[in-house]
Amino acid sequence: MNSLRIMSKCRPFGLRGCSSNQVLRRFETTVVSKSPGAKKIPLAIERELPEPVSKTSRNVTFGVLGLSLWVVGTALAFNHHRLHTSVVDSTLFTLRHDPDVQEILGNNIKFRDNWAWISGDVNHLKGRVNVSFWIKGDKDTGRAHFASRRRGDDWEVLDFSLTTERGKIPLKGEPVFE
Repeated sequence: MNSLRIMSKCRPFGLRGCSSNQVLRRFETTVVSKSPGAKKIPLAIERELPEPVSKTSRNVTFGVLGLSLWVVGTALAFNHHRLHTSVVDSTLFTLRHDPDVQEILGNNIKFRDNWAWISGDVNHLKGRVNVSFWIKGDKDTGRAHFASRRRGDDWEVLDFSLTTERGKIPLKGEPVFE
């Protein structure tokens, strides 16, 4: 077993008259071996104690970093959910096969970026869909927008359009949802 006694080199009942740099602590440790007949070896270490370091700035930095990662991760998870909904799939399918869109954007219509960002809201329970995303073709790029609201059992299309450098083009076709 180890026993540890801390003794101060300053006055025995407190640190009166000693500054923090003058205070030295002496650790006297007696090491006992596990074998019954072994000798006890005294060990004395004399050194200044380190100044206490405030960890507030480190904790705040890690807190801000952790919160930022949580917010970014949540945003990416929600975007991934919107990206793989039937609304976005059907809208992109309709845009790919619309002759007006093919004339403006060209063939090979797909998301503009490898990992598309879907802006807006897809809420089937409340009966609201309002999404927009960037698409590109062989000729040009544009921003597709689809908005719909549920009225009873049927969905009413409020806006289905494509915005390019030429302006906003309303589309006639309606996405078919499965």
